[in-house]
Amino acid sequence: MYSSAMDGLGTPKSDLDVYAIRDVSGSHENGTTLRVSAGEVAPQGRLDIEWWDIDNVVRICGAAKDCRARLDDLKVLHRLQAGITLKPPQSGGVRSVVGGIQLRRPVITCLSLLMDDEIRSYEGFASAGDWQAGLLTARRAATYATMAWCAHEGQLLFKEKWLMPALERSRPEMAAKYWTAMSLFHESDAARVLDFAFLLKSAFDGHGISLSRMGW
Repeated sequence: MYSSAMDGLGTPKSDLDVYAIRDVSGSHENGTTLRVSAGEVAPQGRLDIEWWDIDNVVRICGAAKDCRARLDDLKVLHRLQAGITLKPPQSGGVRSVVGGIQLRRPVITCLSLLMDDEIRSYEGFASAGDWQAGLLTARRAATYATMAWCAHEGQLLFKEKWLMPALERSRPEMAAKYWTAMSLFHESDAARVLDFAFLLKSAFDGHGISLSRMGW
């Protein structure tokens, strides 16, 4: 069972997520992931239940070790690590499967690739003369870069909505820089937003650039 509050995030309306892990090997059941919403859970938000085949969990653990897992799958691994086990841990159970997976580098790699995708989209829009779409993709690139920087600094974030609350709480200087980047709106501002993203990439790629040297 997982709630965003376990990561120091969340609101009074945050969902409660339950991950039911099952072993369907040797049976005729479909091993695909199934998600249902069980309705309101006062005073929180909704109760969401997901059934996961243990073989799928093992698969995404392997992908995480190879730094080729999707962000949504890395989110699930993090929640299985951080959440509360409702049944007594068993030998060979899900905690033994996911417990040893280090997520920091896979998360940084995934977010860096997502940033690169947005940069390519920006270049396409810039070539077509569509500066507004280009600015939006530049902002998304900067968002992924900031999330990757947070992972480099030790805080894993899997959804954009938690970025500003997390920064304001523990890294107010970066929160101000990120908000400035997101607030730029002129045609000439896309290049500056991308410059912010590239500076962050240099930092989380291990070049050791400090915030004070970023010029923001």
